[in-house]
Amino acid sequence: MTEQGSHVEVRRSGLKMWLLSLAGVPLLVLGVDVLRNRRIISFFQNLIWPNGNPEVLEPRDYIWAVALVIVGLLIAVFGVAELINPRPVLAASEDGLRLRIGNPFSSLTFIPWNEVVDVGAEQLDDEGDPVSVFVLTVSNRERLPAHPWGARWLDDKTLAVLASDWETPPGRVAERVAAASLQASRYRHPVTT
Repeated sequence: MTEQGSHVEVRRSGLKMWLLSLAGVPLLVLGVDVLRNRRIISFFQNLIWPNGNPEVLEPRDYIWAVALVIVGLLIAVFGVAELINPRPVLAASEDGLRLRIGNPFSSLTFIPWNEVVDVGAEQLDDEGDPVSVFVLTVSNRERLPAHPWGARWLDDKTLAVLASDWETPPGRVAERVAAASLQASRYRHPVTT
């Protein structure tokens, strides 16, 4: 997280992006193996059918192999791209808050400070697993996507943004964003004596 006056910027964790890119490699290798020389697949076939009667690959197996190559390549490229040139997932400045909750290729969604009611952090239960989220309550939901990426609406005005891959814990981010909002309000409404 970078912070300068009323500017706050949060990116995804470099380590988590590196691990994500590594997760795409086995998918890519397995898919290419099925499409090309089948060394890995043949090894496992010989372990399962030691009598030398392995099952023949069917056309649907090649379709799955192509899907594995595409998904593995997308995951690896996304992870490396975020590692080399990390894009902010949250940015706060004098004019408002920006969040990456649109599709992966869209720019940050802007919310002016006068529409931000509250910010915070929580641990939500996701089928028994705790998930760290940045919680944002807004007065005007129309500016935000109805079906945000990497986030979900908890009610009509409260948005929970998935923060498990952020470089900074969401509680600390919420504190910094609240401080940036306060600092920005001082710029908008200076106190005169």
